[in-house]
Amino acid sequence: MPLLAAAVAVAVTIMLMFSFRCVHPPSGAVAITAVLGGSKIHALGYAFVLFPIGLNSVALLTGALVYHRLTGHRYPHHAVHKTPAANHDATEIFTRADLDAVLRRRTEILDVDVDDLESVLEEVAQESQRRRMTMSNSS
Repeated sequence: MPLLAAAVAVAVTIMLMFSFRCVHPPSGAVAITAVLGGSKIHALGYAFVLFPIGLNSVALLTGALVYHRLTGHRYPHHAVHKTPAANHDATEIFTRADLDAVLRRRTEILDVDVDDLESVLEEVAQESQRRRMTMSNSS
């Protein structure tokens, strides 16, 4: 019965992570530990969620906030919405609808914001356009 409980705990954990788009494999290990952790873990009851899990989560979040503040990055991450370049029509090799269609056909989950992916692809198209213009001007 403990193995079945562990399997259910991990399955529910994975379902929740997928639904919140925050896949984190160690969370599955936490679920297994809560079920199969032995008498000391079981004696903690729901306090196991607060100590050590909650305490460690707060420590990791604090570390992430400090690190990102020191390195100048925003945490938590928010997508940056750029305005299209003036020559957007010349560099547009795909539309948002194209990107959405391709992502719907994929069978795996990509842990990347669609707006971020679109922004990167637009920058790649613009860089490619600049490179082609530079090459044609130097010829």
